[in-house]
Amino acid sequence: EIVREHQLRSFVEFGGERVVISSDEVSHIKKLSNGSKKSSLSILGFKPMNSIPKMHIMDRPYFAYPSDEEGILGSKEAFSALHTAMLDKKVLAIGKLITSVKATCHLVAIIPQCESTSYVGKESSPTLGSDEQEK
Repeated sequence: EIVREHQLRSFVEFGGERVVISSDEVSHIKKLSNGSKKSSLSILGFKPMNSIPKMHIMDRPYFAYPSDEEGILGSKEAFSALHTAMLDKKVLAIGKLITSVKATCHLVAIIPQCESTSYVGKESSPTLGSDEQEK
């Protein structure tokens, strides 16, 4: 028997019972739980750069950058200072990433990367910022 879309139901466990929840209700809950109308990246703490194996941090990279255009003046300077300090101290940050209003938040590793210039003067791909990470 073919199951039609209108026949599908979503449930959540609440108080030991299954409660039917609509997709509109799920979207509304996500909007409320994210507490923001925009995407965001929050830093929760810091760990040594070599505390997460390289194979675990290359799944789906996002490249974050600040934007003073979004009404957060000084974000470029703060981002630059954080980036420099993380490279100097050889640490990565653990953070919470929300990519859109209706998205589920994700626990992420925020890894500072430095750019290098090749012998012909062209920028190459960013590196992990630490020789220790290559081990």
